[in-house]
Amino acid sequence: VTKWFQATYLTAMPPRVAAEELGVHPWVYESKITPAVQCWGRTGSQSLLMDLAVAERAVLNGALNPWTVLMTRLLAASSR
Repeated sequence: VTKWFQATYLTAMPPRVAAEELGVHPWVYESKITPAVQCWGRTGSQSLLMDLAVAERAVLNGALNPWTVLMTRLLAASSR
């Protein structure tokens, strides 16, 4: 997800240059990252990052069921 968010700022670059900037193989950039960026966009990627951070915080704080926190946040993100 962090690569998706970073890639949202590299859309004006050619795919090979953007892949090099992210430190990934051009195939990974074109077949895995680009479709996600087109689907989620900058705002959606940022939202997913925040949702993952909340879930990680739940794990680190010893929440009773951090899996529920993660699934709830991801389901809410998918409906936006």
